[in-house]
Amino acid sequence: MQILKTSEISVFSGTLTKVVLAKNIINIKNAFPALPASFYDLFSDRIIELGWNNDRLTAAVNHVIDNCQFSKPSLASFLSFDVTFKTFNYLEACNILSENRSVVDYLVAVRLPLLDIPRWVYKEDFIRFNLSRWSK
Repeated sequence: MQILKTSEISVFSGTLTKVVLAKNIINIKNAFPALPASFYDLFSDRIIELGWNNDRLTAAVNHVIDNCQFSKPSLASFLSFDVTFKTFNYLEACNILSENRSVVDYLVAVRLPLLDIPRWVYKEDFIRFNLSRWSK
């Protein structure tokens, strides 16, 4: 039996359209005019190769625009952006329970896409990301 390790799951899913990619590139150009033209080709290639979607791209661009303190952000400033939540398998949830009997106060069993078994998440993440509670 293989025991899964604690994993993090991105809250973003979906596809990337050319229109949203172009709109975000325009936003980057307007916010950071000092970036060289070569930046945008590499940026587009990396976003596509990494399988990003519209929501993650827009959130990353907005995050960098709102938080970058330099005139030229790095490519990594954009590519490192994600919003994730931790999930725990049954054994990990049991270990947490054995360490702290109040686990029911902060862990919730949820259903995740493509899984036929429950995973447990922090109650705050369950509420924040509107996850589906596990039911058989």
